[in-house]
This record gives sequence, structure tokens and C-alpha cells, in this order.
Amino acid sequence: MKYKLSIVFILLALSTFAQNIPSHFKSEIDFGNGIVISTFMDVDLAQNKFTITSPKNADVRLFGWTKARLARIIGKAPKKGIIITINGEQKADSLFGETKIPMFGKLKFSGIIKNDTLSGNFFRNDTILAGKIVGVNSTKNRIDYNYLYPLLLQKIQDNIYSKDALQNKEWKKFQKKIGKLCNTGYDDIELFLGFNMLA
Repeated sequence: MKYKLSIVFILLALSTFAQNIPSHFKSEIDFGNGIVISTFMDVDLAQNKFTITSPKNADVRLFGWTKARLARIIGKAPKKGIIITINGEQKADSLFGETKIPMFGKLKFSGIIKNDTLSGNFFRNDTILAGKIVGVNSTKNRIDYNYLYPLLLQKIQDNIYSKDALQNKEWKKFQKKIGKLCNTGYDDIELFLGFNMLA
């Protein structure tokens, strides 16, 4: 009886410990040369395996529900619309895995979750440091980019060679789509990809 009670208490303690590990982090990925991406990463730990993912349904926010579903069906969109997925093994408090990040390709990952902080490094060819990630436990789910919309438009208007180009239907349509992107995008990844696709 005492043996059974001990097992129950150990399982409860482990369960409580697992629940106390933070799983949602507001993160910055620094790839050097001034390339810093702000995003949110969700961490799922189970049976010495881990998965770290950027926000789901990014494709829906970028393309709309119909186009996103079609792109998933034909294999042109990432699974569940998740742009960054890191998979690997947990060894004690350390994480070792790999990922594929748009524009940066396949990378190895090593990191740690400690004191409500996620930190780690990305490596190319196992040894060349390609970037770093630092995340803090957060309840936020998105970055508000609405402030950026008028700044973008002003920057374009101030620097475009021919002002006539801003007086046609294509510009009005583009302007409207950029406003929507700033309103719905969750992170820098979605804003960057969305802007490039629209441009």
C-alpha cells in the first residue's frame, strides 16, 4: 500500500512540475546583420521529446481561409499554417533538435528553458552559428502593427520616384491589403512574408 501511495505522489509531483513549465514565449530570433524577427513560440514537452512552433494558421491570416485550405491540400502551405517548427529531444533541461526556416534553410537547434525563459542557438552544418533565440514567458498572442501602417505609406510616398504611380487602382488595392495585413498579422514573420507577397 505504501509503495502504491509513493508512486501516486511521485506522479502528482511530476504532473505539477510539468504544468509549471511555461509553454508560450514572446521571442526574438537574431540572425545577425541587423536581422531580428519577433514572434511567439509555443513549446510542447512530452516523453523526452519537444516541439517548438510559431503561431498556427499564419497561412489563413496571409491568404484568407479558402486559399490557405487549398494551399494545404496541394502541399504548398506548411502543416497547420505553422511557418517555424523545431522538433527534437529533451535531455535533462536541454533541448536538441532541428528546424527548417524560410530563407535560412535547415538548421540544427540547441536550447534550454529555464526561469521562464527560452534560449537557444541555430547552427548551419552543425558548427556554424546561424542565429540565436531568446523568449520570455508571455500571455500575449500577437504584436499590434496598426501603428506601422501610416508609417509605411508615408515612407513609400516620400521615396517613390513617380508620384503618379500612387494614383491608380493597383496602388489603392495594395494600400488596402497592407492595412489588412497590419491589422491581422501576428508577428514579424507574417508581416515580412505578407508584404513581400503583396509587393
